Amino acid sequence: MCDEIVMISENKPWKLYVDGSSNIRGCGLGIVLKSSQGGNIVYSIRCEFKATNNEAEYESLIAGLDIALRLGAKQLHVRSNSLLVVNQVNGDFQAKDSKMTSYLKAVKDRIARFEYLLIEQIPRDLNMQADALANLGSAFHDPSMENIPILHLTTPTIEAKNEVQMNEEIYNWSLDVRNCLKHDRRRQDGGSKNKILQELHNGECGNHAGGRSLANRISRQGYYWPTLRENAITYVQRCDACQKHSGMVHRPSEPLHSVLVPWPFMRWGMDIVGKLPPAPGQKVYLLVLTDYFSMWIEAGAFSQVRDKEVVSFIQNNIIYRFGVPAEIMCDNGSQFISDKTRTFCEKRGIKLITSTARYPQSNGLAESSNKVIINSIRKRLKGAKGKWVEELPSVLWANRTTPRASTGQTPYSLVYGCEAVLPIEARIPVARNRTYD
Repeated sequence: MCDEIVMISENKPWKLYVDGSSNIRGCGLGIVLKSSQGGNIVYSIRCEFKATNNEAEYESLIAGLDIALRLGAKQLHVRSNSLLVVNQVNGDFQAKDSKMTSYLKAVKDRIARFEYLLIEQIPRDLNMQADALANLGSAFHDPSMENIPILHLTTPTIEAKNEVQMNEEIYNWSLDVRNCLKHDRRRQDGGSKNKILQELHNGECGNHAGGRSLANRISRQGYYWPTLRENAITYVQRCDACQKHSGMVHRPSEPLHSVLVPWPFMRWGMDIVGKLPPAPGQKVYLLVLTDYFSMWIEAGAFSQVRDKEVVSFIQNNIIYRFGVPAEIMCDNGSQFISDKTRTFCEKRGIKLITSTARYPQSNGLAESSNKVIINSIRKRLKGAKGKWVEELPSVLWANRTTPRASTGQTPYSLVYGCEAVLPIEARIPVARNRTYD
């Protein structure tokens, strides 16, 4: 049939009308191709395989594009009554099913061979001829079309054929290592690395951690490149806020002591930080509680911390969220050892443990959490000291998603059993995002 068609020089685009029909009788494709000179070429194709209606619509589009290419069409207007196919080809709908993805790729490979192509969706009543041809192919008898020959399609277009396809660009993982050692070339581009370092160090969920801590945090989130630790240390050394507010260690470190905490949120350390620079609402104090098992920190800002505020914070932020703890360790502050606080703890079976007057540092975990929060707030404020209340949630979030040296885990993972999804993953997906999609 195609050999009888004379190649025509184009003055205007060709027009292609396609439709696919799938029912209990079979699957058929209808194709109407109108040349730039007004000539009509019609095809009715019967599919000798089962296909859904959407698959039939794609098969008709692919068959129509193949015919147009064989006849030398360079510019083409395609019209189909399938809303799904048209919008997937135009990029308005996403193809999630594996078959739809394969069909979409096959269509786009053919579209790339045209100089110009426009595809649009039209109502079924404007596509009657292609619809009738599709019904004819699906074994629907129409006496007016008995003189139209029916072609046969034996296998789906996307079905793998018995042939070997050579891929000239097969990925070889060893080339990454070789290029990194020899030429310092990596498949991970520099822009992505800088975005990751910036976001996890001083971005929305950053806490200005040290170089090794930053590298550990990045790798736990699913990112890695050969010079990760070196880049992280260099980035921290160039951070102005980290250099201005780095901690000054005045005494040697001591060996770690084991703490018996059988389950999460069994024991909390409680302390008060302040006075801090006045914030809106005259808030100048922080009430900080730290879980001994996961190192999870809860903190709230107050204008004053009385036994009333302590009881309310324990009830709303600890008990209602994590359950009733067995122990709370604190110093001998009046708001901690008041009758109201003791009565509240006794009614709920909470053992209130206070440090001795001779050694108030026995509540060391709370003191350590205080320093972490204050240092993180200082590094994020950049001179706007009154905004520390606004930065507090992001500081706590960054702390919960940063691995701790004592446990090797993030507080978030110890509480919820997995790592948190951070904003950077929306822009640079990791394995779990790609697997889900």
